[in-house]
Amino acid sequence: FAAERALNLYNLALLRASMGHHSRAIESFETSLAIGKQLGDLKVIGCSFIGLGQLADIQGRADDLRECVEAATEHISALGDDHKTHLLLLEAHVNKHAGDFDLAIDIAQTALRLAESANLSEEVVASLRVLGVLYRASGQYRKAEEALRRSLQLSQERRDPYHQGLAASAPVPDGWPRAQSGR
Repeated sequence: FAAERALNLYNLALLRASMGHHSRAIESFETSLAIGKQLGDLKVIGCSFIGLGQLADIQGRADDLRECVEAATEHISALGDDHKTHLLLLEAHVNKHAGDFDLAIDIAQTALRLAESANLSEEVVASLRVLGVLYRASGQYRKAEEALRRSLQLSQERRDPYHQGLAASAPVPDGWPRAQSGR
């Protein structure tokens, strides 16, 4: 039952993170990671590091983000294309924090191509949102607007309010109209 417990804790961590309960999400990811290590389950280990990395990024802990990306990369062979896409997006954020926007954008574009080729609509939406944020941070406002609008449109087509909210609330330049949710 340990494998099922690790998966359940991973899913619980995702839920807690989406609800903004970051400290409890970290606890669940860390417990899932510990069980994954005990079992030698490379997928659980890699996915747990990705989840911890996402929280590190949200909380602005750039060093922890980099460490989680490095640790998850060691287990990339056990990951599916969905988790590989998220790992690439985290790697893009690592490079953004290091000030290398060109490399960050290249990596996010690779994530987008992977998501598109694997028909992973949720990951396409996430990749476009990250690209929009990266384009905006690098001063490429027109590209940022295009990516964020496409992310919002695909979220609406998927009837996905969570990603609609993320796309609509992505950081934009002062004076730039916010994307509308299209009621």
